[in-house]
Amino acid sequence: MARAVRTTPRKKPKQDRSRATVDAILEATARVLVEVGYERASTNRIARVAGVSIGSLYQYFPGKEALVAALVERHVDRVTTLLDQAFDYMEGLQPRDAARALVTSVLSTQAIDADLHRRLVEQIPRVGRLQRIADIERRFAERTRDYLQSHRRESSVHNPEVAAPLIVYALHGILFGLARTDPAQLEDDAVAEEVVALLTRYVGAHRRHGFDVALAHNGEAALIAIAAR
Repeated sequence: MARAVRTTPRKKPKQDRSRATVDAILEATARVLVEVGYERASTNRIARVAGVSIGSLYQYFPGKEALVAALVERHVDRVTTLLDQAFDYMEGLQPRDAARALVTSVLSTQAIDADLHRRLVEQIPRVGRLQRIADIERRFAERTRDYLQSHRRESSVHNPEVAAPLIVYALHGILFGLARTDPAQLEDDAVAEEVVALLTRYVGAHRRHGFDVALAHNGEAALIAIAAR
């Protein structure tokens, strides 16, 4: 009988020192995943890269599956925060400009640690975190629906409830394909322009002003800067 895979931490750190230890272990896990992949990663190697004893690692995590699951959780939280920030910003924008801001933000979230993102996507089914991806998609669809409903006069979308998940699935498919085959394109302005064109043609938005989009990366966050000409 195959052993049950544990994907939850043994315990959560409560003190600053223990939190620093867990952070070091997770950063080491990310580095090892990118360098050698999941199959060749081992808890011994991760502990060595983190500069901690294997006993310290096992104090918090039962195995590498739990380490990868923790990285997925952290990545999902970051992406959710960035998407919420983007939608908050979009509320006062016309559809075409909102589409540009949304595409810029989504590309930014994928470009953050693109190599690690690709590794994590590959392992999500293994560590039982498909529901977390579904949570992002549902949140994304809800906020897209709310935006479309509040801007129905500026858009040709007749049914925001139906259109919202279609937009999410379309963007997800495009971005997953880019991340898997050519991550560098996630930061290509020409690619962003084509995705914006695809989205705006669907929602029926019309260009009224010219805008430039610039990405500003600050550590783990990506901020949207849109300057009117």
